[in-house]
Amino acid sequence: MENLLKGRVRPSLVGLLQSVAVASYCALVGAFMFYISRTAVQPGYLGIFLMLVLLVFSAAVTGTLVFRANSAVIRLLSEYFRKPKANVKIVSSPYSKEKIVEIP
Repeated sequence: MENLLKGRVRPSLVGLLQSVAVASYCALVGAFMFYISRTAVQPGYLGIFLMLVLLVFSAAVTGTLVFRANSAVIRLLSEYFRKPKANVKIVSSPYSKEKIVEIP
């Protein structure tokens, strides 16, 4: 656990753990949706509020994963090219798998 907190873990392991966490989260959301669809009670204001909270939380989780992936790319490239992290910039496509990176 100490290695995970200090960032000394292989990126493949981190990716695996993140994908398991996202899959678990999606399964929980799916189970919640299934449960809501099977109840005869109308959701009302509280149900709509909970759905909006779920939507905002989902966006936060997704944004966090993208930010962590981009920071990992910057960290790995700065270590590989022996440049400071401040010099490594993602120029375009920060949300896709294919990124354009500038290293002066």
